[in-house]
Amino acid sequence: MEILSTFLIKIVFIFEYLIHGLLMPFVFLLLPFIKKLRVRYSLEMKFNSKNITLHPEFCFEVSSEGEFEQIAPIMMSLLKNNKAVQLIIGSKSLVTKALELEGHYKSLDVRMVPLVSFFWIKTPFTSNLFSLISTGTLVLCRYDFFPELMIIGWRKSKKFILVSASLKNKSVSGLSGFYWKGVYSLFSQIIAASSFEKRQIQTLLPNYTGPSFDFRQLQILDRIETSSDKLNSWNNNQQFLDIINIFSKMERIIIGSCWEPECDIFLNKELVKDIIEKKVIVVIAPHILSDFFIQNLSDRILNYSKDLNVQVISDLEFQTNTNAGFVYILQKAGILVEIYQLFGHAFVGGGYGRSIHSVLEPYISGCQVYCGPKTHRSTEFDLIISKNKEQAIIIENQVDFYQKVKEKNNAKISMAIIERTELTHSFEKYLDFLLEGS
Repeated sequence: MEILSTFLIKIVFIFEYLIHGLLMPFVFLLLPFIKKLRVRYSLEMKFNSKNITLHPEFCFEVSSEGEFEQIAPIMMSLLKNNKAVQLIIGSKSLVTKALELEGHYKSLDVRMVPLVSFFWIKTPFTSNLFSLISTGTLVLCRYDFFPELMIIGWRKSKKFILVSASLKNKSVSGLSGFYWKGVYSLFSQIIAASSFEKRQIQTLLPNYTGPSFDFRQLQILDRIETSSDKLNSWNNNQQFLDIINIFSKMERIIIGSCWEPECDIFLNKELVKDIIEKKVIVVIAPHILSDFFIQNLSDRILNYSKDLNVQVISDLEFQTNTNAGFVYILQKAGILVEIYQLFGHAFVGGGYGRSIHSVLEPYISGCQVYCGPKTHRSTEFDLIISKNKEQAIIIENQVDFYQKVKEKNNAKISMAIIERTELTHSFEKYLDFLLEGS
């Protein structure tokens, strides 16, 4: 069965590869009329028309910030040891970061997945990865299974590796299971995102014995350990600390990556009462930092209780207000990971929408973690549950959140301690597993 599924999946990827090339003339016809296509085409040609000056030993492809965080510890370890590395980005959201890295490391070559400029052969107006990837080791992350990359992986690469492998929200039975069995069998090595994901992969590939490890843990720990540098550079850091230091750690609640539905916690009258009586403090870190979005959050909170007030903390100067009844909204980008460690309870947003945001960040920071019910896409949630199932709680109804906080405080909760030595040892072991024979 595995041989058949592997063969058929190869046929599928080859077919998609051929179709992609056939679409190229139509894409060119649309370029004058669709700005997004023109921007993407320009970026692809900027990256992919550069002369080849390196012959990388390792190639990584990622399409999002989250995927980059997963492969970053591996890639940075190689770069710091002067290994030639190629990074292929799939999204324009990674352009700035990729260019900064390329400017810093002379042994790094950055390219872009050709979605708009793709053709079977490279010309002055088109590009393809076959002409750019010469490495013996190709590493993909999660489920970025572009046909061109998959064909290169099984045909051209000596080692074809998948890290942070996940089958979250994927059926492993029937036709879907047949498809994923074929895809995963193309890789020579796989590291699952969690122990749960490892078991899922084993239902498809019974002989799979690879490890499970979330490489992003190291990235988060690095940010936590160096947090003082970033926070001290923020001109309102001291005022922010003055506000929260009135409370003990377990009296501090942060709503991280907050959307409007998380604000329904203020329907709980006991929470509102305890805020007014200065028994707890609630700080909101919105997922979107626009004035419009923050105003919507503020209006929603004030609509629940006329006794509450909202103060926005941003880069602008403000008068520290520690009066009763204040909820604080943090309009500051790039410091959420750094401040989680200051709080005892973290309610992570997104769980009433598409999917929860990162729960690993507050977990490694030592918070009691709460989230909405949409955990179906989060391997991080599975990782936390496997380590300490008491430290992550699903909140079905936002009104119940504060009661769970009080229960945890009364129970004197035990937080998992993430040791750098433990993570470093695991990282080095799995890095050797990935690079053995490369």
